[in-house]
Amino acid sequence: LWLHPGTAVKARTSQLSVTLGSTEVDVMKMGVIDWTLLDWQAVELALADFALEGQVTAVTVKSNLPGTLYLDDFELVPSPPR
Repeated sequence: LWLHPGTAVKARTSQLSVTLGSTEVDVMKMGVIDWTLLDWQAVELALADFALEGQVTAVTVKSNLPGTLYLDDFELVPSPPR
């Protein structure tokens, strides 16, 4: 997932999450986004963090950030073999 902060303003109560299957991952708590960097940033979410059973039929992104946030290039990529 690529993210650009655009005009979004992060506050103490800001939320940004991604849901696959029945599991929601709180991207804000991960601390992987630099809100001062007004450029595209890669955000990697491990499929192992989601309780996936069967096919993925929907990806849900939720946010309460004021302003415009840009998202692009969602990819589901398997982990490399161990």
